[in-house]
Amino acid sequence: MILDDASIVYATNDGALARWTTTDPDAPPVLLRESGGDPVVSLDAQPDGGLIATGSRRGEIVVWDLAVEPAQRPIGEPLGTPAAVRFSSTGDLATTANGGAAQLWDPATGERIGPTLDPAVPGLPLTLLAFSADGGRLAAAPVDGTITIWAIDDPAQPAPSTSIARTAPRALAFDPASATDVLAIASRNGELLIAETNAAATPVARPGWGAVDTALGFAGDGSLLVTGATTGRAALWTATAGSTPISSPVARDWVAGRTGGDGSLAVGWVSDDDMSRRRAEVIDLTSGRIITTIQSIGASTGCCIVDARLDAAGTTVVVAAAAKEDLTGQTFTFVDVRTGQVTGHITVDDRALDYFPYDVSADGELVAVVTPEHVEIWHRTHGLVATLAQEGGDIATAVDFVAEAELAVSFAGKRPRLAVFDSGSWRLDRELAVPGTLRSLAVDPTAQVLVGGGQDGLLARWHLPDWEVLPTWHAAVGTVAELAVATDGSVLATGLSSAVILLDPMGNAIGIPMALDSRIGPVSFADDGQAALIATASGVRRFVLDPLAWEQTACTVAGRVLDEREWADYVGDEPYRPVCSG
Repeated sequence: MILDDASIVYATNDGALARWTTTDPDAPPVLLRESGGDPVVSLDAQPDGGLIATGSRRGEIVVWDLAVEPAQRPIGEPLGTPAAVRFSSTGDLATTANGGAAQLWDPATGERIGPTLDPAVPGLPLTLLAFSADGGRLAAAPVDGTITIWAIDDPAQPAPSTSIARTAPRALAFDPASATDVLAIASRNGELLIAETNAAATPVARPGWGAVDTALGFAGDGSLLVTGATTGRAALWTATAGSTPISSPVARDWVAGRTGGDGSLAVGWVSDDDMSRRRAEVIDLTSGRIITTIQSIGASTGCCIVDARLDAAGTTVVVAAAAKEDLTGQTFTFVDVRTGQVTGHITVDDRALDYFPYDVSADGELVAVVTPEHVEIWHRTHGLVATLAQEGGDIATAVDFVAEAELAVSFAGKRPRLAVFDSGSWRLDRELAVPGTLRSLAVDPTAQVLVGGGQDGLLARWHLPDWEVLPTWHAAVGTVAELAVATDGSVLATGLSSAVILLDPMGNAIGIPMALDSRIGPVSFADDGQAALIATASGVRRFVLDPLAWEQTACTVAGRVLDEREWADYVGDEPYRPVCSG
């Protein structure tokens, strides 16, 4: 971490702690502690750089004064569990304490300040700590647990202020410029959550595009927020209401696609090690033959393909790509599937944005694009044709052409809702209440059912064209990132946790969520709903959805009938039947 304008302090996995002078890059780092000790898992410095604090894997908390010898001074007794440390703007130190609590300290004397801070949900070690800019609030949480916030205007008499549950936190940081103590939360599900801690409002989710699940930090003036993920991806965000990433993650490793009505599949392949390998393909799902290939390098398609979608007839493929090799800008190229000829090309934005949610109209003439400020409608040759009306503070999270004459847009923010626009006039036609913020939308091929996926597996449903509200379903995959709806109403849903589940036409889960070994991109049904296509980093996988076919495959593998004991062990309480006997 940055200690002052001229030095950086860092810890290594082998237990070493060192200080590096930035004014002389060739100078070797100064070791504060040799390697071989208990690895440091938490590190922070006072705002003036006078003291640093470390917390180790075994719970040893040490304050370091680099101006004196010896520099290190232990604080308290080792906890036996990993210790977190954090300085406030006033110089007080907060640390993990025994029993899943927190403790305030005077780092200069090593004396405790006030009583132990007990969290709203006790028992788990508090590994995440954050102070508000004025030092008046402290937020703490175990990994994936409930966040507790204390008012500590008087550190000797702290008082619980509020708690925030069900956010699966992996990192916390207060916005230093916020007057309402806005807390940013990096979620296990890959989302950035924004919570006003002095209000009882539900945290608002910002799609994290895989770049939020392990670390975050604000610029000193609160103008920018940097987030990072275990995938090696990072993103830079504007730290304002309705913020969206303004720079691309540093790594991309996924593919995306959509099926067309004629049984073909459009796929955007992404490769980090060789930009020239980025391409889009249209594949005949019956024969496996590649119908059309669109290379990503060139004036027509831009630099780096991130997605490809077919129109309803499968005659036009729309390729989404970054405009330049530095991943700035968003372009859409319209290509005739039969001839491979470009029929239209538009550039939506020149900022460094990772990916704009979008959808293609049934006739392949239009794209509806979510930009940071608006939802925009673009024609393949006429360019921008409409900007949809929305309220101040609205955050559009997903769009979907649900019928020939309607476009559905989900909004988060102060008033989460589903807005339906007439695709002739682009005027607002109706607004529908939603049970939670939606981040994905999908409609079945016959335009009879629209499904919206949200946090905690929410599946909101509407019958078209009368917009009757249907019973809400639940998909046990966490935040629903991608959806597909079959003609019979079955739903294929994937979560940010890289799990996928199939729900039958009654909303019952078929089997248990299936975890895949890589990030999941878009999903689609094929073969009249008898197969599922799931785009992952390792390619597009095809799964047969007929349970009878599963049984036949299992019988082929087993080669015999399960006996009653094996049935009880592997099937459970279901009544025994001698499958594979015929």
